[in-house]
Amino acid sequence: MSKLLAAKEKLKLPLRRGDKVLYLGVGAGKTAKIMLGFGVDVIYGVEFAPKPMKKFLELCEKHKKLIPIYADARHPEKYSGIVEKVDIIYQDVAQPDQTEIAVSNAEWYLKKGGNFILMMKTRSIDISLSPREVIERELEKLSNFDILSSERLTPSYPDHWVIVFTR
Repeated sequence: MSKLLAAKEKLKLPLRRGDKVLYLGVGAGKTAKIMLGFGVDVIYGVEFAPKPMKKFLELCEKHKKLIPIYADARHPEKYSGIVEKVDIIYQDVAQPDQTEIAVSNAEWYLKKGGNFILMMKTRSIDISLSPREVIERELEKLSNFDILSSERLTPSYPDHWVIVFTR
């Protein structure tokens, strides 16, 4: 089961028909394909790794609502000519600076009132702290946003959290 579906069972994720989505760390696009089933209008998929991007490009050929962007999500200015303001940003990257990546992209692309779904991988941020300690520290970095929910994805992903916040 994808992390998106696991989270959907616990949380009310803010995906709606007609939404424009920026997906950071789209990988091969498995979760993006699931999002299409929610009726979203377009998904801008940002991926930096060549192998997953190649698979995502194949998926994009079959689904015209998927827009591939081969870029590093740490530099949102580099895809500003492609991506418009979006209703949802979904981030699934495993980087120590994933919260900073989220904040930067939210400032560039998230509409006022839009929602950000952050799949936080605590062990990718700091393996020396407990997942709860990491989450508490990372949530402080989101102080300029309204946090709607923060849930641990247990038992399947005990070191992962889903955080939903808005501007």
